[in-house]
Amino acid sequence: GVSIMVFSMVILALPVGVMGGTFSQEWDRFAREKQEKTVALEKKMDFITSAIKKLDPVKIAPLVLIEVWHNHPHLPCHANARPPPTTFLGEAKVDVQLSDRPEEKEVCVQLEENHGLVKRSVSGKLRVKYLWTPSQAKTVIRKANAEIAIEDFHIHGTLQLTLISAEGQDNRR
Repeated sequence: GVSIMVFSMVILALPVGVMGGTFSQEWDRFAREKQEKTVALEKKMDFITSAIKKLDPVKIAPLVLIEVWHNHPHLPCHANARPPPTTFLGEAKVDVQLSDRPEEKEVCVQLEENHGLVKRSVSGKLRVKYLWTPSQAKTVIRKANAEIAIEDFHIHGTLQLTLISAEGQDNRR
């Protein structure tokens, strides 16, 4: 009776070890694939951004991307690295007017999602003021017709951005 009970426990315990080992292997494979996909996506985005800059710098140059993160004192944040994705509150794109004259403008922009960082909705808005001061060197933005590439593209000056207010930031949805 006792030997049958011990034998049954040994036989029943074998699949648990095998399943646990298989689960660990599959989890490691999943984590590796996820990391590889993230790296591949970052490379694709860098390539696309670089290509857009080369194809139409007039369109991309005046765009400013503002990322909003929750700065929690107990979460690790390393220099030159993004904070943990759980602290991402959204991003906003500001289209600044660059010309050969000084420009000061205050704009209100809606926070947007970035599913490349975290897959959840965000809400909120930012009020931003920017001051564009061209330098003495002339800012030249000349665009040729559609068949010919941009002849000349130079922007010289100082762009100062000031965050006036932020309201309604929510990333829990």
